[in-house]
Amino acid sequence: MFAKNYSDPEKMPPDSSLNEPQSVYGSGIDRSDVEWWNEISEQDQQAIEKGLSDIEAGRTIPHSEMRKRYKKWL
Repeated sequence: MFAKNYSDPEKMPPDSSLNEPQSVYGSGIDRSDVEWWNEISEQDQQAIEKGLSDIEAGRTIPHSEMRKRYKKWL
């Protein structure tokens, strides 16, 4: 079975687990409280932190744009 496509945030269920990363990784959250955080490597932690910093700084590319760029491989 295929996963539901929630490309439109308005159609996403309010209690969706897709919202979890935003609540777990929001600013001010102590990541040491997240069980798996201490299980991943320092390198992975740094990569995640960099990704979150990029998001906060607006250094992102919309999914629709990436689909256009990589259409021939999808």
